[in-house]
Amino acid sequence: MDFYIAGQRLKTIRLARGMTQAALAEKVGLSTNYYSAVERGKKIPLLETMVQICNALDASLDDVLADQLHHGHGMTMQANRLSAELDNLPLHDQQYILAALEAMIQTSCRLTRS
Repeated sequence: MDFYIAGQRLKTIRLARGMTQAALAEKVGLSTNYYSAVERGKKIPLLETMVQICNALDASLDDVLADQLHHGHGMTMQANRLSAELDNLPLHDQQYILAALEAMIQTSCRLTRS
């Protein structure tokens, strides 16, 4: 299991919550060095520890681990997460991103049919 992307997600969520690595590590009962290694993808925490980290960040495991699932459910979770992030953008930005996404999908469909 490659934990690098999940670690980067943890970092993004932590920063969005305005927390330092030291504050989060203390809240969960980990060393700052260990938690830093988790964010860098160098250490994979036990499930119980991962749940504690997510709870401390007020995040779901789905938010962090969706990319690790290799079946349709993982893609659905990722699409749902991106949709929620899109909803938080100004309308003009939403329209711009959706137009770009539609163009990319149409291009992909044409390439697939060729």
